[in-house]
Amino acid sequence: MRATHEVAARPRAPHPSRPKLAGVPDAPSRRRRVGFLAASFLLVSLLVVGVVVLQTLASQNAFRFEELSRQADRLRDQQRELTLQVAELQAPGRIKKAARELGLRLVPLEEMQTIVVRAPTRLDAEARP
Repeated sequence: MRATHEVAARPRAPHPSRPKLAGVPDAPSRRRRVGFLAASFLLVSLLVVGVVVLQTLASQNAFRFEELSRQADRLRDQQRELTLQVAELQAPGRIKKAARELGLRLVPLEEMQTIVVRAPTRLDAEARP
């Protein structure tokens, strides 16, 4: 039995055709793995929350855009109605009819008179007591 022990204790010469083996680094400690997983979970959670917030803002903007579009359509219709009212009120036939109802009439040219009003001057203002 002793002979076997001596053979095993003798250093062997490296075999020229075999490559030298390098040591494998130790596996990462459990604490480092847990820290990495916690940081990864936190990062992914923040990204998910960010995406949800952006999606919510996009939905709110879409609803606001839709409401503003409806309001613009209502205002456009209202403008058309008001423009039509203005055109109807400015129509010469309507004005002539309203004047007749109020007792107004067109004055013939020979009865027409012109009044000239002189603009007040500085001297007129100083002459007043």
